[in-house]
Amino acid sequence: MRELEQHLANSGDGRVVWTSSVTSDRSCFDLEDWQGINNPTPYESSKWACDLLAIASNQLFEKRKLPITSFTTSPGVASSGIGNFPLWVVQGRTPMHLLFRLFGVTSQNVSGYNAAGGDAAVTSQKLDDLDYHCRYSSMTDRWGTPYVEAHEVTGYDPIEAGILLRKCENAYRESKTDYRANAIKLV
Repeated sequence: MRELEQHLANSGDGRVVWTSSVTSDRSCFDLEDWQGINNPTPYESSKWACDLLAIASNQLFEKRKLPITSFTTSPGVASSGIGNFPLWVVQGRTPMHLLFRLFGVTSQNVSGYNAAGGDAAVTSQKLDDLDYHCRYSSMTDRWGTPYVEAHEVTGYDPIEAGILLRKCENAYRESKTDYRANAIKLV
């Protein structure tokens, strides 16, 4: 994101979309293990980190007077090959997801098209109609009609988010220094 900031700002309406999840869970996140290396639930932890960074980035952009807005979204569950499963497993899961959806589990979007609703919403709606304190979740009703719901990211702690943002900034700067040092060695 840092590498693209100037391009995003030059657009006059830059938007950053962080992909979170309905399983994002504050209780799984440990600021001391912010990368989730030793975390027994790294997925849930990383999605909470996305939520924190999405909101904290906005405050940073506002402070620096950059016309960039950061949002967090959740695609829900899509039946896809993203997990590197054989095609027969993916196809076999689809009826199960449809059954869950029929029983009212609205996060079962099944198709990638339906799962993209939250991303489409935050990239196409007017900024005045959006709230960066919310996670925009792609949902599908039991009959297959997609929609988007905005849910406030509850439990957001601006101090924790600020510390995480600084840790990410430090990691970014360190990687830039390492990259430059290694590039000089190659020359």
